[in-house]
Amino acid sequence: PGVYNYHIYYRTNNMEMPSDWRFPRAGKRVVGLAVSYHSAGAVHEDGSVSMWRPPGASISGWTVPSRAANPAAGQRVVRLLLSWSNFAALHEDGSVTSWGERLEVPAPASVTNPPLNKRVVDMFSSDNCFAALHEDGSASGWGTTMGGVSCTLPSAVTSPAGDSKKVVSVASGEFALMFIHR
Repeated sequence: PGVYNYHIYYRTNNMEMPSDWRFPRAGKRVVGLAVSYHSAGAVHEDGSVSMWRPPGASISGWTVPSRAANPAAGQRVVRLLLSWSNFAALHEDGSVTSWGERLEVPAPASVTNPPLNKRVVDMFSSDNCFAALHEDGSASGWGTTMGGVSCTLPSAVTSPAGDSKKVVSVASGEFALMFIHR
C-alpha cells in the first residue's frame, strides 16, 4: 500500500489534514482515523496517535498523552474513538487512555489500569460519552456532562450479576448507548 492523500471537510470549511498525515515519515503511515464535529485523530502503523484541531480551537485538552503519542512495547494503540472533542485510545494490552477538551467525567481506573480479568475488549462512543466493554462482561462509562447528559452507567452493566447478565453487545448512537445482556 502506498501513501494516501486524505482531506477532511468540516461543515462548510475545507481544511486539509496535517502534512505528516498526508506525507508520513517512515513507520508513521495512517492506518486508522477518528473524526468528530471539530477534531480528528489518526492511528499510525507504529501504534502511535496524533490529532488535529481546527484553527481557533482552544489549546486545553488538545495534547495527546505520551502513552498514546509514543506507546511502549505492548501498548500500541489499536483503536481510536472520539466523542465531541474528547478522545479514547484502546491499547493492545486492553487498557485505555482518554483525554480531551471537555472530559468532565474522567475514564475510570477500570479502563485506564484494568486488572487482568477485566481488560477492555471493545469501545463505543456517543455524542458525549464513551463506553468500554470488558472481557468479564461488564461495562464502564465516562465523558462529558454537556447538555445535562450523564455518562454514568447503571449497575446492571457495570457490575452484572452472574454469567446470565453479562453484557454481550453495545450499540452507540448520537445521544445513546445501549447494552444487550445474555
